[in-house]
Amino acid sequence: MWYVIHTISGEETKICTWINLMVDRRLYTRCFVPLYEDVYRKGGIGHIDVKKMFSGYLFIETEYPREIYDALKEAPGLSALLTEHPDGEETRFLPIYEEEERFLETVLKNGLMSVTYIRRSPNGKIEELIGPLEQYRDCIIKVDVPHRRAMIRLPFWCREKQMKFGLWTDADPKLAWIEEEKMKRQMSAKQKYDHDRQTVISLMPDIRVGDYVINTTGIYGDLPLRVTEVFDRKRSIMVEMELFGRLTGIVMRVDDVEKTKGSV
Repeated sequence: MWYVIHTISGEETKICTWINLMVDRRLYTRCFVPLYEDVYRKGGIGHIDVKKMFSGYLFIETEYPREIYDALKEAPGLSALLTEHPDGEETRFLPIYEEEERFLETVLKNGLMSVTYIRRSPNGKIEELIGPLEQYRDCIIKVDVPHRRAMIRLPFWCREKQMKFGLWTDADPKLAWIEEEKMKRQMSAKQKYDHDRQTVISLMPDIRVGDYVINTTGIYGDLPLRVTEVFDRKRSIMVEMELFGRLTGIVMRVDDVEKTKGSV
């Protein structure tokens, strides 16, 4: 489980380093200070500044909270968040809730929350997100692209808390991992398009330009009509028909026609 350790603001890294050096590594999986990439704009483009996500807090993952508590009695400048069992016989660390742990596991990679790439339409609608904010799109309460930040609201530590996410745009310097993800998604979209197109084509009747069809709905009688265009993805065709003394193109669904021999 993940447990919260509270210390003096500014001493988080010092305490974390002390734990990693002095506490038996068999007692815990990892100890870290959560960080995030904050973004500020200078000269019209974004710049990244790494900051602490929670001032005065660090986290430790352990299955031995009692032993860790005993070991931390020697740590300098530490004031741990504690709770007591109902019988009052034991004191232990306060574990975070499962949903809070899932949130941190989702947005942090090696203890760091990266920026989120955002692309919006001309009317301001979010068209694409790449990064930790993507999975919390429905929790967004504010998007401020000029200041490169977005705010979400979600339950955290027994109360609703606003969390800040740094934003990155196409106007900012290219970041390799964002460009790689863009390319991956574009290739995936193209593969899906090609697959869907091939599926549609395979389901299309064998009707080609120059063939003749009859519309089975009866609207156009039983006159054979020459096909001038085939629209695979729309499952439709265009035929030419004489109306008012001139040939006119008419679009029909392939489900409404049958292939036939041409007129003599």
